[in-house]
Amino acid sequence: MQHLVINNGFPWLSLLLLLPLAGALLLPLIGRERPARLLALAVTLGNTLATLPVLHGFVSGSKTFQFMQLHSWIPQLHINYAVGLDGPAAFLLLLITGLMPFAMLALWHTPALHPGPALPCLLMLESAMVGLVIALDFVLFFLFWVAMLMPLYLLLAPAGSETSRRAAARFCLLAMAASAPLLVLGIGLYLENGTFFLPAMMWQACDPNRQLHILLAFLLALMVRIPLFPCHTWLPSVLSGAPPAATLILTALLPGLSLCGLLRFCIPLCPDAFLRLAPNMLYLSAIGALYGGWAALCQKNLHRLLAHVLICNIALITLGVFSGAAQSLQGSVLHLIHLSLLCTGLCLCLGLLARRGLQPDLEQAAASLARMPRLAACFGLLALAACALPCTSGFAGALLILSGTGTDRLALQLLAAAGLILAAIALLRLPALALCAPRPSGSGRTADLSLRELLPLAPVLLMMLWLGLAPQGFLAALQPDLSELLQHMQDWQAGQRHSLFP
Repeated sequence: MQHLVINNGFPWLSLLLLLPLAGALLLPLIGRERPARLLALAVTLGNTLATLPVLHGFVSGSKTFQFMQLHSWIPQLHINYAVGLDGPAAFLLLLITGLMPFAMLALWHTPALHPGPALPCLLMLESAMVGLVIALDFVLFFLFWVAMLMPLYLLLAPAGSETSRRAAARFCLLAMAASAPLLVLGIGLYLENGTFFLPAMMWQACDPNRQLHILLAFLLALMVRIPLFPCHTWLPSVLSGAPPAATLILTALLPGLSLCGLLRFCIPLCPDAFLRLAPNMLYLSAIGALYGGWAALCQKNLHRLLAHVLICNIALITLGVFSGAAQSLQGSVLHLIHLSLLCTGLCLCLGLLARRGLQPDLEQAAASLARMPRLAACFGLLALAACALPCTSGFAGALLILSGTGTDRLALQLLAAAGLILAAIALLRLPALALCAPRPSGSGRTADLSLRELLPLAPVLLMMLWLGLAPQGFLAALQPDLSELLQHMQDWQAGQRHSLFP
């Protein structure tokens, strides 16, 4: 179990949790639209700034949960308000608070979506996502896990066609049903350990079959939300009618939350079962990467294309996680950051197309981009980053994952690489078609990117370039915490090997 250091200073984590919630409660009291939008944007920017002292004071590689707060909540059942940060959680916290202002900007000019219910829903989602990352009590973790669904559905339901609304309802019901086994297993863990405090349950001797049940329940809940093949079928239908802000959360943030749960809880709670299922998950991930790339190549709708590109890249990330090597684990986290930036940029570009009343059909969008060279250039840069070209953000993570998977898994590497190449080709079709489209006359031009519209895209593109040119800073920050996780796993294999392994 990790050492625990209670934070007696300023409760930064509680501030990050409560500030968006307070903003969501205050927004309905503001009658006018523009002040409401400005307040919501100010709250998300305030949360981004409040994250900086946390990152400044965070000690990478420490064996303690940092900035920890522990308060009794329901003492009769040993349920506590327990929050804290470790290495993966710190990265994900920065990702959430850093990308939520972009979600607000994506919603800023969304047509056919009234901002009244959407803005509080986004702030409630931010609060739930922050709580999910910092929770150290199983009941608290489960509450935030479920609390994400209602604001997400309210954000998805008013937009799109009747088909997309039904798809959103199916997703939320499926995610709720897949989460039910987690609660049952949480109660089982409480009966066995006498506590819901997650650090007290980590790396403890446990019956191998029970570990297998725990891991399968976690994987079922995570695979639906990541989404990982074959639990991905809800995503294309939902994205086809989702507003840009909801698309950003579903593609850039939700997979990261699920993968963080895999690293933070699945491995420490059930290491034997993780080792046992890892070979099967490697094959599933490689097949999912190939399927996602091939399906992306067949799409003519930009939203469905984005969905299958996401499925391919998520499968590549889980391939690195289940390979169990330090190099591939680093690559997985690095590729997750790249994927979040890529999806954020694509969502902002799709929002700009929607603002101009343009259809998400691939050929129609390409014809429209021929009249908007600046927006076409942004799409092209994002597509090049998705190709994992050197000096772009996708290169280092993909290379580390594929090389760290091991020379004895050449077939898996080839399948995953083929899927990534197909997904990149699918994304490159849009700027390629735009270049080949006939040049319109002056009267047929569509308004190109303005400086105000370019401002949200610029930092995303610069971050992708920085991640590609100087990944060593990110890798150095990731290395201590991931090495400690692998060291725990090696110690477990050496001293706690159970009957699952003859």
